[in-house]
Amino acid sequence: MNSTTTPLRTCLVIALAATLAGCIQREPVRPGPPEPRPTPVLAQAGLYEITHGVTIEGVGAAQGIFAEGNFFYVLGDLYQNGEGQNGPGIIREFFLSTGDDGRRTLFPSGRTIELTEAGRDIAPHPTGLTWHPNFGYWLGDTVNQRGRLFQIDFKRALSQGNLDGCVLHQVEDDAAINGTRPMFVTLPGGRVALATSDYGEAANAIRLYDPLALLAADRTTTDGVLFSEAPCGPFVQSLAARGNPGELWLVQNQTEGLGYRITEIRLEPDGSIASETVIDFDRPTGELEGLLWMEPDRQGRVPFIMVSAGEQRNAHFGRLVPEQRYVNPVQRQLDR
Repeated sequence: MNSTTTPLRTCLVIALAATLAGCIQREPVRPGPPEPRPTPVLAQAGLYEITHGVTIEGVGAAQGIFAEGNFFYVLGDLYQNGEGQNGPGIIREFFLSTGDDGRRTLFPSGRTIELTEAGRDIAPHPTGLTWHPNFGYWLGDTVNQRGRLFQIDFKRALSQGNLDGCVLHQVEDDAAINGTRPMFVTLPGGRVALATSDYGEAANAIRLYDPLALLAADRTTTDGVLFSEAPCGPFVQSLAARGNPGELWLVQNQTEGLGYRITEIRLEPDGSIASETVIDFDRPTGELEGLLWMEPDRQGRVPFIMVSAGEQRNAHFGRLVPEQRYVNPVQRQLDR
């Protein structure tokens, strides 16, 4: 009797324990608290609203973002390559996708450009990529406060995955105080300039270079290259533009390496600053590096993407809502 029931009892105990263990393992993981939604900021151009953040992989410390057609390109500094060594600068291609939560995200296409030439890392810390139909693609790099500008064959680089044979022209940005951050901008009246700026706590400036003169120079201090210079605020990581004459945005930190700040700049035909408005965000609080404007939607809202140097939630989506949508209807009538 005992010899028969003991094995049976043991089997039942084991089965019950296994069932309980399975129940424990299948217990759903409780989601953590949602990311606090940043407070929208009303500025001269409208209401800046950050909607959500996502994590993009494979870019190391993201340094900027550029778009062409349906693709988005994140510039990164691979400060670690998996072996504890500093890796090369990189440009990784993405396209817009929808995440599991129904929100937009960036999904890698699989194409990347290592910023190397003949195996040598020539742009380890990329700080800007911009394009103009008359002057091509220009890449900026900043190391130890020294800036270099490269005119590159971007299409070929994307197809082969590196810069071998793709550097068409190179310019030392020795007019800069603290590196280079290129962005093409059109001034009122139609003149095109390659704008750049410094990163530093003091003595920063926006500089406007003549693209034709750049193509014939090897240094930005060459006569005729720099045609306008104006002081600006500190900690400028990159520049952004929407294509409208005279509009430029400084992508900044509120303190060294921390805080999201952008400054709306309006330029005069001669390149001087007509007005500037500083926009500080309460969140996120990391190291903002890049800003990209996208096409307006049917309601006139202008989507944007911000990228940061962090490992998690290093891209944030938002939109600029035209200010007139928030004017009190009674006040609108009184203003007429």
